[in-house]
Amino acid sequence: MNNFFDAEAMNKILSVISGVLMLCLCMTTNVFAATSPPLPLSIGDIRVPVNASGFQGVFYERKPDGGAGGVIPGVVVSFVREDGSVIKNVMTDINGRYRIDLAPGRYVVTATHDGYEAYSSAPGFFIVSGLGYQTGNIYLKKKLLTTILLIRYADKSFNQDQLSIMGQARAQELVHVAAKSGVKAIFATSTRRSQQTVQPLATYLQLTPVTYNASDYNNLRTLVFHHAGETVLIVAHIDTMQPIIETFGGDSHKLQLTGDEDDNLCVITVYGSGADKKASVVNLQYGQPSP
Repeated sequence: MNNFFDAEAMNKILSVISGVLMLCLCMTTNVFAATSPPLPLSIGDIRVPVNASGFQGVFYERKPDGGAGGVIPGVVVSFVREDGSVIKNVMTDINGRYRIDLAPGRYVVTATHDGYEAYSSAPGFFIVSGLGYQTGNIYLKKKLLTTILLIRYADKSFNQDQLSIMGQARAQELVHVAAKSGVKAIFATSTRRSQQTVQPLATYLQLTPVTYNASDYNNLRTLVFHHAGETVLIVAHIDTMQPIIETFGGDSHKLQLTGDEDDNLCVITVYGSGADKKASVVNLQYGQPSP
């Protein structure tokens, strides 16, 4: 009887001690939680504070067919708050990734890279909610370099719509000059002299010349940009060469016209194909010098 009483008393004492210890542990834990800073979360190999706020994502190349290409490192990304009070920049890493800390609000986002067309979210915004990092993946189009070889039709017979013997020789010289340039399309007006000028080159390259309206510069631009990123040849007239240069964003004064020359060859390099396109112009000559 005494042994039973002793065991029962001991169990009660142990229960009381256990309860006191648990109470002390709970109080200690609550004090620690109240006085210690939030512990960071772990996402992969990156430690992220639980109160972080901003945007993160990856920059990809947008392929001409609309698909996604590879990642783009070295993109400068700018976040400007709607009221202009905050301007923050970040650059994508070698994996094309970016992450930026931002307070809640609406931001206009721009992105620039030497090899790609500029990006802007305007008139839209990236909205930071304040609830961690939000994801904003962005696609950039590569800047296309389109090369245009611009010439006038070759020497024509006096008062006739056909090439002279000298003009025929110049048309053959055009094959020698342009055959290795990578020409993918040839554009000429419907005049016989224009068609005769390009025929030897077209035959050599196995291309069919595309006929365009000499005064419809907008349509010519559309036709050429179907071959954006490639090299094309345009045969023009003496009074349309400078307007064509201007149509593609170049400085028409780079073409030095001193008379009725047939030996001008302008190399127009167009950067991009949109509204922000730019062009450089180099005036060369080919074949026998014009009289």
